[in-house]
Amino acid sequence: MRHFDSFITVRSNDALRLTFPIRDMYIEAIDRAEHSILLTNAYFVPDHILLDALKAAAARGVDVRVLVPWYSNHIVVDWLARGYFTECLEGGIRVFGYNYVMLHAKTCTVDGQWVTLGTANLDRLSSIGNFEINVEIYSAQLAQQMQDLFDSDTASVFEVTLPEWKRRHWYLKLSERILAPLRFLL
Repeated sequence: MRHFDSFITVRSNDALRLTFPIRDMYIEAIDRAEHSILLTNAYFVPDHILLDALKAAAARGVDVRVLVPWYSNHIVVDWLARGYFTECLEGGIRVFGYNYVMLHAKTCTVDGQWVTLGTANLDRLSSIGNFEINVEIYSAQLAQQMQDLFDSDTASVFEVTLPEWKRRHWYLKLSERILAPLRFLL
């Protein structure tokens, strides 16, 4: 007989009731991370608390990697996400750009033990405006599968490095600054 020891919890945001446990779930998992955080997100426009949690994890030696689509189906969101890359890279977070097709996954694996999958992006709309649902799963077996998938995805993409990022064209930097106030809307 097989032994099932996974622990699964469903988390859902409900904007009408002003309950947003998915964001809290992410922050708690990031704060508890000791070794690795592997994050794949279609629209990576984190609020300052979530971004600070990721940077704090990197500062304490956690290997933090973020995989985002280089071109999504929302060009403004692409520009808004890129506006965070300097802060991420300076904070020790590794950023990978998926350049093939629209990457729409929303996953996170922490320390090879914890996984979340679902509909929630790491942006303001998913955090406090949309109805979203994620599952939180404690399973080393699933976490290993998700880590293998992340490794496979990042093997054929490009990593954004701080020296390269700082050398991007001035008009790209200007565009990111002009669009920065929109972060609070998405």
